[in-house]
Amino acid sequence: MEGNGPFDPADEASEESFPASDAPARTVVTGIQDVAIPPAAPGEVAIENNEAAHRFEARFPEGIAELRYRYDGGSTLVLVHTEVPRVLRHQGIATRLAGAALAFARDRRFEVVPQCPFVAAYITRHQEFASLIRAGTAAGPASAAHRDDAGDAAERRRLPAKEGPHR
Repeated sequence: MEGNGPFDPADEASEESFPASDAPARTVVTGIQDVAIPPAAPGEVAIENNEAAHRFEARFPEGIAELRYRYDGGSTLVLVHTEVPRVLRHQGIATRLAGAALAFARDRRFEVVPQCPFVAAYITRHQEFASLIRAGTAAGPASAAHRDDAGDAAERRRLPAKEGPHR
């Protein structure tokens, strides 16, 4: 504090305790409420192939998002079911799971049987994976319960919300 006048012990104490002297950001006094943390960008979601559990998964503190699969013969990957914990939905996680599973199948030259309606709808929207579908297997539209995070909002509004095992 040279050149600014005489030494002031009160100013010195204020500078030393500056962080502790700030009012807490989230209090009734400040009027600021907790803000939801925005979802991670889809590129930040780590997808792993848990081969022991036969699922592609993304782990979060809120739970595990998964796309379960099984092998049918030596060269066919059956994509059975996609599930994302309710609190994590509509963040692109199911899309990343489907993309990872299909890239895995393409890299290993597997045929794919999309039993999961979400994966079938994903393939319909991403034709670069259409050649992976095993002959005689159709990729149809997803049900509302399997619809992608960025899926057709109008379709979701038309369908009644229903609870069930498929999420």
